[in-house]
Amino acid sequence: MMVFCKNLHKHYGHLHVVKGVDLEIQAGEIVSIVGESGAGKSTLLQLLGTLDQADAGEIRINNIDITQLGGRKLAQFRNQHVGFVFQFHQLLPEFTALENAMMPGLIAGMSKRNAEKRAMELLDYLGLASRKDHKPGQLSGGEQQRIAIARAQFNQPQVIFADEPTGNLDTGNADLIHQYFKQLQRDFNQTLVIVTHNTALAEIADRTLRMQDGVLIGS
Repeated sequence: MMVFCKNLHKHYGHLHVVKGVDLEIQAGEIVSIVGESGAGKSTLLQLLGTLDQADAGEIRINNIDITQLGGRKLAQFRNQHVGFVFQFHQLLPEFTALENAMMPGLIAGMSKRNAEKRAMELLDYLGLASRKDHKPGQLSGGEQQRIAIARAQFNQPQVIFADEPTGNLDTGNADLIHQYFKQLQRDFNQTLVIVTHNTALAEIADRTLRMQDGVLIGS
């Protein structure tokens, strides 16, 4: 079991956003989570990805109880075992594509030389080797998102969490991102959990779950 949660709850003030969610995801599985805006999808993703803390419940990633981690241990776990792809890329504008892609390695203490080598391998894999010296502002939205995927994949994470990864892209670039997600699954047995409104993206998943009013409904 790669991702497991049981009886997960999250409140923001008086608003009960995640209501007793149970979820199991196998290694190498792509799972999409769909639903209306405000249903709690992104909140659930942030809880599973350690970006936010649940009020109650258990979360395990590869059998490690992340609810028992805190501070530096949690940050280290996030860097080494989890990858993220966001709708608006979250790239650092002052750094090149190569530098953005290698950032997780530098944070983990990897030498600059080794980090550059790994980042170049990923940029080449994602068709961006020729764009390595360009900064985000010089790149298209689709290219920026592929850099974000390279960054997410850098430390060979056990799971990548993607929140509306094609929500800001045209159809052509969105389709390309879909293809790369499937390649990651095929080539690296990568586990992906994807929150999306994009029907075509949801359809590449092995399973699609619907979130409604803070509760997961399987399909």
